[in-house]
Amino acid sequence: MTSEIPHIIHYCWFGGNPLPELAEKCLASW
Repeated sequence: MTSEIPHIIHYCWFGGNPLPELAEKCLASW
């Protein structure tokens, strides 16, 4: 009996700057 890991990312971004481009690409790849 196996269960797949749901592709949901819970994250908090602290700071006034937007997410770095690399971070956005990583999130989008999920």
